[in-house]
Amino acid sequence: MVLVVREKYKRRNKLKQVREEAGFTQTKAAELMGMHRTALAKIENGYTPNPNLATLKKFADLYGVPIEDMFFEEVQSCKRPK
Repeated sequence: MVLVVREKYKRRNKLKQVREEAGFTQTKAAELMGMHRTALAKIENGYTPNPNLATLKKFADLYGVPIEDMFFEEVQSCKRPK
């Protein structure tokens, strides 16, 4: 098993997808995590590319998923560059 970081555009889509699957609007999720909605939107849209661990834990706790599920995917094979 190899873990690879999702590309920026996929990470943005995954965070939004996880939030929506958990049944939260941006406004409600931001309120429950103690942040501004615009800060949450910036993280989802990749304008804050490296949120700190405490923020990631807030996402994971609220959405009920492990942090790695929001940012990593399992792949079966990996080609090495030549």
